Parts: sequence; C-alpha cells; structure tokens
Amino acid sequence: ALIVNPYDRDDVAAALNRALTMPLAERISRHAEMLDVIVKNDINRWQERFIHDLKEVTPRSPERQQQNNVATFPKLA
Repeated sequence: ALIVNPYDRDDVAAALNRALTMPLAERISRHAEMLDVIVKNDINRWQERFIHDLKEVTPRSPERQQQNNVATFPKLA
C-alpha cells in the first residue's frame, strides 16, 4: 500500500507514478505484507477482540464515566 492524501492531486499523481514504476520485487513484498495483515485480522479475530473489549468496560470504568459525563453535559445556551 502507498499512503496518499486523496485530496492532494499532486500526491495522488506521485503515488500512482510510484506504483506504476515500482519494481516487481517491491510489489510482491508489499502485497505479501498486506495479505498477511488481512489473514491475521479476519472477521473472526475482529469479533473476538470486539467482544473482549466490550466485556472490559464495566459500569464504573473510566470509559463509562466519561461517556456518562458527556451525555449529561449541560447545555450552554
């Protein structure tokens, strides 16, 4: 993957040029790295982490308290 700012057309053009002129060995290496991330982070892994994180948030946790504070913030107007 090439990181690019989609709102910067010069950046997009440079990334396209780099991708089109990239040596085959680099393309293969980049593809293998991305595929490895996808294989290790499939929907099952995502679901396991999501459920685990949900179980970690208790009613009195700092995260929950912050949510409650934001939800009950008084109106200024």
